[in-house]
Amino acid sequence: MNNIRPIILIIVSVGLFYFYLFPEYVVIENLRAERDKYDNVLEKMGELREARKVAALKLEEFSVTDLDKLEKMLPGRLDLTQLILDLDNIALRHRIIMKDIKTAEIGEEPVGRGEATVSAKPYKTVSVTFNAETSYANFISFLSDVEESLRVMDVISVKIKTDSENPSVQNYTASIYTYWLK
Repeated sequence: MNNIRPIILIIVSVGLFYFYLFPEYVVIENLRAERDKYDNVLEKMGELREARKVAALKLEEFSVTDLDKLEKMLPGRLDLTQLILDLDNIALRHRIIMKDIKTAEIGEEPVGRGEATVSAKPYKTVSVTFNAETSYANFISFLSDVEESLRVMDVISVKIKTDSENPSVQNYTASIYTYWLK
């Protein structure tokens, strides 16, 4: 009988360990892992706050005029009215009247057959197409001013038709791409 009591106590302690302590230990380990994840997230948030402070300080270094120029170069939203006015003002400086102005947002090209389009570009594109009648020299100086403007624009195509009655004036059809941030 004296030999059975230690064996029973060992069996009870092993049973308590496997049926009570071990499941609780697993729960505690899971909670520790979750705590470590939250600690990691809090650490990342602290790093992001520091990066945000540094970015804010760098932003304060820029002058208001520089920020306005940057906004004009690559705006944060599409303002078709302002875009058309900007192009029209450039054209009017060269005595060009823009006609039949058409705009279209350029969509993303599909990646492959049956695949969803994934946009890696941080910007969107809009196409502006217009007709104008002017001389070659006026149109070239217009394109030069478009190139030198603050807004990022790409001249995609230019089609020229010559009038047989007045060969010094041509009819131009131009397509221009411009961009804005998403």
